[in-house]
Amino acid sequence: MAVLAMILPGRMCAQVAGLNTLSVLDMSTSARTAALGMDYLSVFDNDINIGIDNPSMIDKQYSNMLTFNYVGLFAGANMGSVYYGLGKSKLGAFVEGMRFNSFGRFDGYDENEVATGTFSANDYALSVGWGVHVDSNFSVGATVKPTLSQYEDYTALAVAFDVAGSY
Repeated sequence: MAVLAMILPGRMCAQVAGLNTLSVLDMSTSARTAALGMDYLSVFDNDINIGIDNPSMIDKQYSNMLTFNYVGLFAGANMGSVYYGLGKSKLGAFVEGMRFNSFGRFDGYDENEVATGTFSANDYALSVGWGVHVDSNFSVGATVKPTLSQYEDYTALAVAFDVAGSY
């Protein structure tokens, strides 16, 4: 193992706790966007999920379009999203919605192994996205995402932003 550490020092890393808070922001909106790699999505078609993950792809064709995604995972965990295209204005097109991760219910214990009851762990992210086509080849967009994580008695709040341009 020591020989591998000397040969591949940049490739080896240990697990570090706390790097995945607000994990709902790393979640793909749909199976298609996950299959396309989630980053640098430049497919311009009638899939509103592409516009959620890349706001420069938000277009007026998403007007009155609704998408719902749900994945049931093991041990009561699940994740999903729901988004709606608001339509168009002189300022561009808009999409709003939310996504969630639910990690299920857990049995809580104190340091003396005395049961303290059950608790849940959940992440939620609201989103409002905007996109506009500047001309036939260039588009820009932005999304604001107020995010909440609740794990037992701990709560984290954040506001994330996505800004994108596509040529």
